[in-house]
Amino acid sequence: KLKIFQLNIQNGRMLREIIEYCRIQDFDIVHFQEVSGGELSKDKSDNFSVFKDALSMEGILAVGTHKAKDPSSYYGNATFYKSSLDLVSDDVIWLKPFSRFDRWEVGGDFSRNLPRNAIALQFKLKEKYSPLSP
Repeated sequence: KLKIFQLNIQNGRMLREIIEYCRIQDFDIVHFQEVSGGELSKDKSDNFSVFKDALSMEGILAVGTHKAKDPSSYYGNATFYKSSLDLVSDDVIWLKPFSRFDRWEVGGDFSRNLPRNAIALQFKLKEKYSPLSP
């Protein structure tokens, strides 16, 4: 059995609470939308690094866009998974192509035209043998 969690984290809002919830629930796979860093993050942190370190999980980051002069200010999706899962393949699917921006805006044409991507992962579960197995 796999335990999976998905959430839009709204550019890093409530990071501590989300981390604590994920630790308590002990998910196998966690996916977050609106992962961000730099100026785009609510607390200016790199959300991907914060989650990866705090959850002690492997991770894949798919940056959809970043500032033209500051790639540390980014916006995208991230999936984290336990090291007990063997990652077979990872693909980023582009719904709207990657682009850089000079100035971040909220709403309107800017939001409608933001790049959009998804992460497709394939895992092979490591075999577990029970003492009762023949």
